[in-house]
Amino acid sequence: MTGKLLAFHYDMKRAMWSAQFMDRYAATLAEWGYNAILYEVEDKLRFSHHPAVAHADALSAEETRARMDALRRRGFQAIPLVQTLGHAEYVLTKPGYERFRESPAHTSQYDPLSGEARALICELIDETIAAVRPETYFHLGGDETRDLGQSEACKPVVAEIGKGGL
Repeated sequence: MTGKLLAFHYDMKRAMWSAQFMDRYAATLAEWGYNAILYEVEDKLRFSHHPAVAHADALSAEETRARMDALRRRGFQAIPLVQTLGHAEYVLTKPGYERFRESPAHTSQYDPLSGEARALICELIDETIAAVRPETYFHLGGDETRDLGQSEACKPVVAEIGKGGL
C-alpha cells in the first residue's frame, strides 16, 4: 500500500457483525477515505488449536478469509489485531484457561513470565494470520496492563526493572 494509511477499527469484542453489514459499512468507509480495516478478532474466530476460546457465533478461518477478501475487493488492507498481554478476558475467563493469568483475581491479563501463556498467544496469532492473511501489518495489542506485577513471581521483577520492563 502506498500513501497514507487510514484505518477503521472493526472490534469484534461486543458483537458479531453479519457479512452484509460489514460490506455495507465498508462501502461507506471507502467513501469517507478509509483504506484499511483494523480487525480485532477476540473470540470471534474458531481457533482450531483452542476451540474453547471461540464464542458461539465465531467464524471459521474460511469465513474470516472470505470477509477479508470482500474488504480487499473494496480496496481495504486487512490488519488483524490480537491482544497479547491485556484485554484477554475472551481467553482467560474460559474454563481451563485460568492458569494463563498472572493472578487469579485479574481475568484480563496474561502472566508475562509464563512460557505457556506466551506459547498460547503465539498460537492464537498464528491462526489469526492464517485466517486474515495480512498484507503488511499486524497489530499486537498490549495496552491496559495496569494490574501487572501482582503475583508473587512478578513482584520482584517489577521491583527490579519496573512494569515496563516486565
